[in-house]
Amino acid sequence: MKIKRSISLVILLLIIMSFSRNKIWHDEFTLWLDVVRKTPENWRALYNLALEFHKKGKSDEALFYLKKIIDSGGHKWYVYSKIGSILAERGLYEESLSWHTRALSIADDKQKAAVYNSIGVTYFKKGDYKDAEKAFTKAISIDAQHAEAYYNLGVIYWYENKIDRAIEFFNKAIQKKPLYFDAYYNLGIIYGNMGELDRAIEFFSEAISIKETAEAYMKRSLAYRLKGQIDRAEKDILRARSLELNAGNR
Repeated sequence: MKIKRSISLVILLLIIMSFSRNKIWHDEFTLWLDVVRKTPENWRALYNLALEFHKKGKSDEALFYLKKIIDSGGHKWYVYSKIGSILAERGLYEESLSWHTRALSIADDKQKAAVYNSIGVTYFKKGDYKDAEKAFTKAISIDAQHAEAYYNLGVIYWYENKIDRAIEFFNKAIQKKPLYFDAYYNLGIIYGNMGELDRAIEFFSEAISIKETAEAYMKRSLAYRLKGQIDRAEKDILRARSLELNAGNR
C-alpha cells in the first residue's frame, strides 16, 4: 500500500508540473516572460518579450524591455532600429530617425539595408515621400534582394498615383519573395480599380492561397459580383464572415 501511495504521489506531482509547464508554454508571450523572470539579463529573451508586447499593442512595455537591453550593454543594431520603428508609430519622427541613425552606426553593410528600409517607413509615416523613396532605394542598392523595400516603393508610387510604377515594384517584391501576401493583395486592388476583373481575381486568389483574410475574400467577392458570378461572390462573402466570426471569438 505504501508503494502504491508513493507512486500515486509521484504521478500527482508530474501532473502538476505538466500543467505548470503548459501554462508557461501556452504562447510565445508567456514563454519569453518566464525566461526573462528567470534570466533577466538574457538579451534574446528581453528582445523577444519586447516583440510580443509590441504585437499586443503595448508599446510602453516594448520600449521598456528594448531599452533594458541597451542599459545592460546590449548594443545591437536591430534593438536601436526597433525602438525607432515604435517611436515612428507614435508620431515621434525625429526621435525615431535618431534611433535609426544610431542603428546605422553599428550595423554591418547588409544589415544597413533593413535600417534604411525602416528609415523609409518613418519618412513615409511623416508624409515625406521624397525622402522615403530615397531611403528605400538606398536599401535596395545595399541589398538587391530586399523584398520589403521594393514593396514599400510600390506603396509610395501608388500613393503618388504612379500606377504603372506601383505595379512594377509590387511585382518586383513578389519576384524576391514569392509568398508576399500584401503585394498580391494590393495588385488585386489596383487591377480591380482599373476594371481588369480577371487580373484582380487572379491576384486576390494568389493572396488567399498564402493567407486567408476576410478582406481578401471580400475584395474577390466584389470582383466576382461585378463579373456577374453571383454564386462565387456569395461563397466568398460567407467565407469572409466566417473568418471575421472566428477572429472575434479569439
